[in-house]
Amino acid sequence: MTWGKRRSKKTENEEAKDKAKTEQLKEDVPDGPDVADLTIGTQPRADLAEAGKLAHEREHHAREMELQEISRLRQQNDLRLRFFTFASRLAVSVLVFGCALVGYYAWSVKGHVEPSVLQFWISSTIVEVLGIIYIIARYLFPPAPKND
Repeated sequence: MTWGKRRSKKTENEEAKDKAKTEQLKEDVPDGPDVADLTIGTQPRADLAEAGKLAHEREHHAREMELQEISRLRQQNDLRLRFFTFASRLAVSVLVFGCALVGYYAWSVKGHVEPSVLQFWISSTIVEVLGIIYIIARYLFPPAPKND
């Protein structure tokens, strides 16, 4: 209890001296971050404004990157469609040309086609079609990259 009594007996003059001393100490401290701010990690208001500006720029950059990625994927899909159309037309053209060539050969030998010629023609046509399908599938649907 004695402590409280002493404190209450402080004169107005002493309180004014304490306030003046506190104000003098505040004036002596330079503006800007102090050692406690630097070690704890608080930032002055100017740095906070700059950090907010940088965060906004990062968000804007990330959005731009997303838009570019979407554009790239759309372009890639368009190219895949064009490639599929071209490859399909090429495959059909090669098959029609192969059938016409075998038909011409059969007509030129007056229908006496040896079985080995037809076996070769059928097997090469099957291999060709499977190869074209494989190439188209590998291009249109590339394997996913491995994450090691």
